[in-house]
Amino acid sequence: SFDKRQYRIKFYKAQGSSKEKQCSLLGMGSNSEWVLNGPFLDKTLMRNHLIYTLGREILEWAPDNRYAEVFVDGIYQGVYLVVEPVTSGETRLRLSKFGLLSGDTAYIVSRDRIGSAGEPLRVYGKTAGKTNNDLYIDYPTEKDLTDSQRIWITADISRFEKALYSDDFSDRQGGYAQYIDMDSFADCYILNEVAMNHDMGNLSTYIYKELGGKLQMTLWDYNNCFDNYQWFAEDYTAFYGKDAAWFSRMLQDKNFVDRVMARYKELRKTTLSEEHILSVIGDTGTELGPAVERNFAVWGYTFDMNLLTGQGRDLTSYGDAVKQLRDAVHTRLDFLDEHFADLYEDCVTEEN
Repeated sequence: SFDKRQYRIKFYKAQGSSKEKQCSLLGMGSNSEWVLNGPFLDKTLMRNHLIYTLGREILEWAPDNRYAEVFVDGIYQGVYLVVEPVTSGETRLRLSKFGLLSGDTAYIVSRDRIGSAGEPLRVYGKTAGKTNNDLYIDYPTEKDLTDSQRIWITADISRFEKALYSDDFSDRQGGYAQYIDMDSFADCYILNEVAMNHDMGNLSTYIYKELGGKLQMTLWDYNNCFDNYQWFAEDYTAFYGKDAAWFSRMLQDKNFVDRVMARYKELRKTTLSEEHILSVIGDTGTELGPAVERNFAVWGYTFDMNLLTGQGRDLTSYGDAVKQLRDAVHTRLDFLDEHFADLYEDCVTEEN
């Protein structure tokens, strides 16, 4: 619905061919597919780049990205972020290409709006009313996915969800922890909470699993973070995970909150130090340089529009937008430093 269109591009070996071609794009690892994300609501042009940059310092994998100025049919479209989608590949998640005859397979699933993709998974969390929106299989791709793999993926996620929503969910041997990479979930939770991501866990959420491995998470879509949500002003004193699928239950487990607290304190000295985050913002502004002016020569009218609901959130200049982002980082980190331990108040289990 944005005036600035979003694109997904693929490379093929020849005109009219269905055979994809592996290419290195803007210094990123070779693949056939990328997303061109055109920041529209985010007038800093930085939010996705910022979170992906921080994520690559913390997670096993997070999308690589590069800035580019895009022309379509010779017409200048402004600044875009060229992003690796969450896919398997030699320079991406590197998941196994082949599964077992039983249907056991590596997979990627995404949670998004109902009806936004193909056939959703009828997993326990959805059918039991524990989660919102739907899970869709992104890997194996539709053309490669077998019926036995779909059945196995459904059962695999349901097994985890049944443990998560059971009375004994916090048991380290018999509970949900046996099915997930706890560090991956804790790190993603922290990044989403720092970013004030209203969509955390419920939309634009990707989970993957290697054959024989555990569920892990990665990052996607942060144009709305740090109080840039389109529909209402975000609360700097809220914990967004309390309304997120899966996380809302994990946050009732003292074991998980212990891990989150310890990891947050560690990351605040490095990747999530205010100094480091602001340096990424500053370096990004330097990289964009005069491209900002060229971008807003096309999209500058958005500074006169009420794109964001809520008083005082529609900024009138690029400088004001960057200042708002920097201030949001400072305010949010101050709150979390003082109140992150409040998460223990909702724990319903003791460590076991």
